[in-house]
Amino acid sequence: AFVLCDVDSIIIRGQISSLKTNTFEACKNLTYIELPNSLKYIGDYPFNDCRNLQKIVCKASIPPKCTYWSFKFAGKRMTLEVPKESIELYKSYAQYSMLLTKVKSEFDKFGYVLNSSIK
Repeated sequence: AFVLCDVDSIIIRGQISSLKTNTFEACKNLTYIELPNSLKYIGDYPFNDCRNLQKIVCKASIPPKCTYWSFKFAGKRMTLEVPKESIELYKSYAQYSMLLTKVKSEFDKFGYVLNSSIK
């Protein structure tokens, strides 16, 4: 859908339920993505070769199902923000637990999840 797009941020406000394989592939200028609460599934490699991706905000209070490959090859310094009240739920999913290396709670609405070690 957004393959090779030349934008620096994407905010999805519509009712989408899934991110398909390679949705944002090779969007080299993309630094920020905001995903809606309606998101239920994240496919393989949706952020493939988004080397400058710094932040994903996922507003889904229930963690979207995802695969081992969902966050592979995303930006090396990518952070993930999730609803503060859902941090423990995200931690309970194996696919997200490998992302959860540091959690801050200074945000009013969202928790902060740092990923700096995905290879």
